Amino acid sequence: MRFDGVIDAIGQTPLVRLALPAPEGVEVYAKLELQNLFAMKDRVAKQVILDAKRTGLLADGAPIIESSSGTMALGLALVGTSLGHPVHIVTDPRIDPITHTKLDALGCHVHVVTEMTSAGWQSARLELLCRLMDDLDGAFWPRQYTNPQNPLAYRALAGELLADLERVGVAGEREQVALRGETAQEVVAAAVLAEHERAVRADRDVVGVVGGFLVG
Repeated sequence: MRFDGVIDAIGQTPLVRLALPAPEGVEVYAKLELQNLFAMKDRVAKQVILDAKRTGLLADGAPIIESSSGTMALGLALVGTSLGHPVHIVTDPRIDPITHTKLDALGCHVHVVTEMTSAGWQSARLELLCRLMDDLDGAFWPRQYTNPQNPLAYRALAGELLADLERVGVAGEREQVALRGETAQEVVAAAVLAEHERAVRADRDVVGVVGGFLVG
């Protein structure tokens, strides 16, 4: 499959049928979100950055700064640098060496705090992030944990499922929380599926799993 750039390559992950016991007429599929360029957080980085550019929060060429030590950092570095933004990631010594190497390879500026505050590593990272915000003109902080664009990124995932499947089973109200878990992406995607005219009410069809999305 050919794409014009890395941003267009985010999403459209494979949907694989699983050989699992199921009632007659029911098929179970796994949405392999780890097949994104880095991970499912690529979707969030794409959504957050493109929305910030659309709304004027992020000017062309302005820095992007975030506190992260995992897949969100990689997603922001991937999307941000491809759009011409310097990306600064604030992290701590616990960052995985492979993640650090990937960030370096993407041309990301990695700032590693050396000491924790009395409130811990996260506090030390946020203090450094605030100093960088003061030093870098026009810097944009995605605020991954509170940005409403974070969960909305998974509407696209739901759209992909609807495009690939003739009908989609949606868990009943009693089972929804247990089956979806507590992750925002599963809640939003399942809610979009439930609103669609091809959704079929069922007992146990939408299930969140680590690194992917399981749908019946």
